[in-house]
Amino acid sequence: MSITSRQLRGTGRDRSPAIALTVGDQPAATTLPLAIGFGLLRALAATAAGLILACGVGVLIWAVTPGSPDAGALVRGAIAAFGAANFLPPSIDGIRVTATPLLLSAVCFGAVASAGNLRFGRRAPLPGMPAQLLVAVLTGVAYGAFTSAAVAALAPPGAAAERVERPIAFGVVAAVAGLTLRGKEFPRAFRSWAPPWLRGGLRAGAAASALIAAGGAITLTAGLVRSFGTATDLASTAPGFGDGVGMLLLGLAYLPNALVAGIGYSSGVGFLVGGGSYSPLGSAGAELPGLPLLAAVPTNAGVSWLGLLSTLFPLAAGLLAGWLLTRTTRSMTGRLLGAAVAAVVVAAVCALLAGVAGGGIEGSSWARLTVPWWSGLLLGGVVGVLAAAVGGVGVLTGRVGAAGGSGSSAAASHLTEPIAVVADEPAGGGDAPAAEPAESVEPAESAESAERVDADEPAELAADIEPADVESAAAAERPEPAEFAEGAEGPGVPDDTVAGADAKDGGDPAVAEDGDAAGGGGRHRRGRRRNR
Repeated sequence: MSITSRQLRGTGRDRSPAIALTVGDQPAATTLPLAIGFGLLRALAATAAGLILACGVGVLIWAVTPGSPDAGALVRGAIAAFGAANFLPPSIDGIRVTATPLLLSAVCFGAVASAGNLRFGRRAPLPGMPAQLLVAVLTGVAYGAFTSAAVAALAPPGAAAERVERPIAFGVVAAVAGLTLRGKEFPRAFRSWAPPWLRGGLRAGAAASALIAAGGAITLTAGLVRSFGTATDLASTAPGFGDGVGMLLLGLAYLPNALVAGIGYSSGVGFLVGGGSYSPLGSAGAELPGLPLLAAVPTNAGVSWLGLLSTLFPLAAGLLAGWLLTRTTRSMTGRLLGAAVAAVVVAAVCALLAGVAGGGIEGSSWARLTVPWWSGLLLGGVVGVLAAAVGGVGVLTGRVGAAGGSGSSAAASHLTEPIAVVADEPAGGGDAPAAEPAESVEPAESAESAERVDADEPAELAADIEPADVESAAAAERPEPAEFAEGAEGPGVPDDTVAGADAKDGGDPAVAEDGDAAGGGGRHRRGRRRNR
């Protein structure tokens, strides 16, 4: 046994050590079969967690609804909703609901991403990125297979579509995302080969996408606040308390879908609900379902000035992306490439959100509840153009940013200024030969000109002197300690030692002056010899 990295972990006031022991000098190794087995167990645990959550919601609705005839029916309906969160559209009385509840999907995505993280407690991580990627893919496939089998066995007959490829694809994407974002080897390998403009473009695209999503959330919130009275009236139409709770849970489950609709609205393209279309430039209304969440849909037929304000969020996202690129990339070419990468990221994220949030209720007048996918292309183009413009302006005005900003150029200009070095007087106080002309960074400059520069230098230039220069100058002008003064002997130092040291210097005062002109090193060396 040997003690590993977590050896001494203080607990309490006495800091008593908590010893963690492992077998051997290294943590236990993780083989590929063992990692695959762990991945399958985690996939099964993620499926079980989703089923337990869905069944808990069903039991809650049954408990608060006194008129519910059977708890089993509600539980089976909740399992069908779990299948809908994994892109298995449920069927209710022959009517298929193709709109995915994205809030439940986000919960399932997080569970699968945690399963694909491939951390096995105190064991060493699985070596090699290909092996880790293989285990993550197998974990996602297992999650999709377990989910499809559970929904087919526990949901009402015919309630879930038999589309096993959808939950498998969902599980693979979630597991690989968990490995990529929360792992260590993939980010380290990416940073090792990716150029700065690619890393900066991805970072700028992610920040711009987050700002656009925040704009969609603010737009949705403003719509709900404006129509709060209508939303409360729709909520009051529920027959009982249990029905009201069910309506509330339904609104929460589809809240991210409404957020995506807000993103489409702020892009200027708008969104579709049944036969109606809604955008800041004009809306064509249609009959809507009686859900409180849909009260945020605008009702004006003309141009909405409040809606036009929401289009400022994509513009701000483009400016933010350009500003981030100016801080990470120096050249014009790098910034243009980074702007293109940011545009691709924004377009891909927004188009993907529009695709997964779409759907509707087949066989009814609300078969379309969606955002046009090409709104993502429009948002990506806006972000790319503005980011490139900001980056180009930054290059033209010389605002380089973190890659090589004005601070480094100021330091470089300070280093090019001549620094005069003035020789000190001899310690003995006697007459000494005239000192050599003081040297500076620039050759062929006399001591008189250096003194004139020192005398005429403005006081405000003193702020440019580095602290290290001030300390060295102060050390050179500091008076010599008494024990190192000329003619004084250190404690317990024989006279012959001092004489020998003077003999080595040759007794020439010019030698002492040369040493003092070099920074006072000669006197200190003589003092050290005397101490010896």
